[in-house]
Amino acid sequence: LHRNAGAHQKSRLSAAVKKAAESLGGKLECFHFTFGKYDGFGVAELPSAAVAAAFSMQVASTGKVAIHTTAIVEPEEIDLAARKKFTYRAPGK
Repeated sequence: LHRNAGAHQKSRLSAAVKKAAESLGGKLECFHFTFGKYDGFGVAELPSAAVAAAFSMQVASTGKVAIHTTAIVEPEEIDLAARKKFTYRAPGK
């Protein structure tokens, strides 16, 4: 979250994020306000990357908050990725 949310709105922001995540079939795991570059952060489990993108785009479109989305990858998914073989050559090489 970025600093665009007004002080009077921040106390309701957590409830709004929870409701939005649930309306998309997801769950808000946690939501905290912070000091520093960002005013807060939340962790939500959503059904897919497309749903996460929709959530991010719609919330950001209000102009009240800016969202930075980071996908969390499970250890098992990293293990699967490490076993994938493919051919790659860097451009210009």
